[in-house]
Amino acid sequence: MVCRDRHRLVLHLTMKILITGGAGFLGQRLANEILKIQLKQSVTELVLADMTPLRDTALLTNARVCSVTGDLQHLLAAGVLQGVEGV
Repeated sequence: MVCRDRHRLVLHLTMKILITGGAGFLGQRLANEILKIQLKQSVTELVLADMTPLRDTALLTNARVCSVTGDLQHLLAAGVLQGVEGV
């Protein structure tokens, strides 16, 4: 569950989150912000999906982050979207 609390992104419960366009400028910034929030342990997996590979591999040093290249059909076929609770 995602809600806004006075300009802060607040995540509740543990979840797997998919960021479409995760290799782009905004997708990477969003991923960094999600990893910085106080409830870090609530995000069990952060999937960055895009049609182009992730160039900045600094995000991949976090064990909870993975990058997947392909469209939604490929992601569905590979089972990447299984368990995703937030997009």
